[in-house]
Amino acid sequence: MPGALRSDGSIPSAVSFQKVGIFAPIIYKMVCKAAVIFSCSFSLVSYYHLRKLGLDARRYLRYHLKKKGLMRKSTHDPTYLDSFQIKTPIVYLSDVVIADECKKNFSKDWGKFQKRHSDDLSKTRKAALKRFMRRIATESSDAFTRNWVSIRYIGKTMGYGVFAKCAIPPYKTITHYAGLLTFDADIKQQNDSTFVITDFPKYAINGASHGNWSRFMNHADEDDDAKNVIPWELYLPEGPRIVFTAGSRGIKKGEQLLYSYGDSYWD
Repeated sequence: MPGALRSDGSIPSAVSFQKVGIFAPIIYKMVCKAAVIFSCSFSLVSYYHLRKLGLDARRYLRYHLKKKGLMRKSTHDPTYLDSFQIKTPIVYLSDVVIADECKKNFSKDWGKFQKRHSDDLSKTRKAALKRFMRRIATESSDAFTRNWVSIRYIGKTMGYGVFAKCAIPPYKTITHYAGLLTFDADIKQQNDSTFVITDFPKYAINGASHGNWSRFMNHADEDDDAKNVIPWELYLPEGPRIVFTAGSRGIKKGEQLLYSYGDSYWD
């Protein structure tokens, strides 16, 4: 019968309608639905089969699988998918979130730290960075920054990279490093998506499983002309932040955003 399962469990990608005329679409749908029900009943359906079916049959198959509790839930973060069209299980965060295991100690540690230290920033620079962070806090989102960049896959060695979608003026504040603020000692050594606070080394911002688009920016040496982004340490009452600005020459449209990870990253 046309459209029935083959002996190897596959579903033909097309049905010949030469002899059935105007009833072909109706017959095709009926055959596909029958194949779907039969396949689901005997656990023969795979995503390969789903791609071989027509649009209506695919929709019916998804409905049938969900009803039976067999459809696998998507593990892709919706913000990365909608804003950057990349599929990743990394949870998008617009700001730093204190990990549960650190909340008890962090407030006390940060209070003591602030009494002894202050960030090494000019008044003008500090005011600009604080305005940027205040906007993120007010809007509860860094969505306004996502229009400036795109994330592209470069290759197996580099992975992904961040590229400017428009020209960015010199020293414009563009993003900050979001992630989970956690104990640095608890972070695995092979984790390469972590930002350690220079004068507050007990804690680090971990961007491995949670973070924003800044985690995809790649490295360039300090003396490399390609380096066009500068990280700044900002100490706010609620905790430390690593805020990024464009470099002294700005960033041209289409350029990859690059900054120095620092010597300690390679130790």
